[in-house]
Amino acid sequence: MTITYEITDEHVDYAAVAALMREVEISSLSTELVEKSFKNSLYKVFAFDEKGQLVACGRALSDGVLQGNIYNIAVSPTQQGKGLGKAIIQNLLVQLDGQIVTLYTHPKTFSYYEQLGFSNLKTGFIRFLPDEKQWFVDEGFIDK
Repeated sequence: MTITYEITDEHVDYAAVAALMREVEISSLSTELVEKSFKNSLYKVFAFDEKGQLVACGRALSDGVLQGNIYNIAVSPTQQGKGLGKAIIQNLLVQLDGQIVTLYTHPKTFSYYEQLGFSNLKTGFIRFLPDEKQWFVDEGFIDK
């Protein structure tokens, strides 16, 4: 299978991006909010199969100088285990070259990202919206 990677959203159907993110359970945002989040991100990458179907994506926020943060790595369940997630991360890391990069992920994927050279950060804090906090406790993102 031939995969094409694009770092612009010129050919992106954001309804497909939102559907993929829902399918892999990383977001339930509307298409409009997913589009806004990607367009407001300095770096992004989209992967398409030979039929032009979106099969993976990811984005990164950055100041373009020192700090970058990777979010929303999504790979279609039918394409997982084929290196697409790794390719999305590597593409974003090329775009983030020379910057300190943090990555926000589900606790169940820690070992995957450790294999890609990321380390668990022990000096960070996060503030969730009150109505979302319990889910993050239940899923193991935070202790309390």
